[in-house]
Amino acid sequence: MDDEEFREGLNSLDRLALTEYHDGLAVVSQDPDPRHAAVRLGRLVGVELKEPFAKSRPLASPSERTAAYRGWDLVASREDFDRADRVATWQYQALGAIKAELAADDPRVRDWTTYDFAFWAQNEEGFFGFFARAVRRYICGDPVVRAKVEEATTTSRKSGIAVADLSPEVVVASGGAALGTYLVATVPFLGFMGVPVIVALVLILYRLGVEGFCDWSNSLRTDEDEKH
Repeated sequence: MDDEEFREGLNSLDRLALTEYHDGLAVVSQDPDPRHAAVRLGRLVGVELKEPFAKSRPLASPSERTAAYRGWDLVASREDFDRADRVATWQYQALGAIKAELAADDPRVRDWTTYDFAFWAQNEEGFFGFFARAVRRYICGDPVVRAKVEEATTTSRKSGIAVADLSPEVVVASGGAALGTYLVATVPFLGFMGVPVIVALVLILYRLGVEGFCDWSNSLRTDEDEKH
């Protein structure tokens, strides 16, 4: 992933944040509460993963937990989910890769189809919750990976990235693309993800730091819906 690809991913995530929250990515990322910022960024990952298999609907008022202005309803049947055009998406391959990753530790998941996995995740936070559980196996469980990510995020946080203007130029200049590239090269299933997903993960790590991410993701609920 080069700087230009990362910049395009940032811009794409910014457009999604504006649609979902009526706030740009800089506002979402700089929430005074780092964990709330991480939850809202994580939900954008969930939207990215769920989008081909769901229909959006406007909400009468912002949701309680993340102030989202749209909800996403998963398709109703396995046949609809497994339609050829949906199977061909990167999201379908990504969900299968996350499922395979989690199956190593969770016997329930081994016999699930990709549809079963998506049905169990159901809401946007659920999709991100499974993603976070899979990625933390590397970032939090592998000492070498953890040290590398800690080094990158510490440098970025010292430069003010956690509180400064999160323009594409600032994030790229602070090593965001390099960290994203390292993660894709190190965490096998991240190779299936769209660039905006990698960008969101990098921003979450910038806000929380590695220790904060590992603590937060360890207790992250994957079955908690929002009140609308």
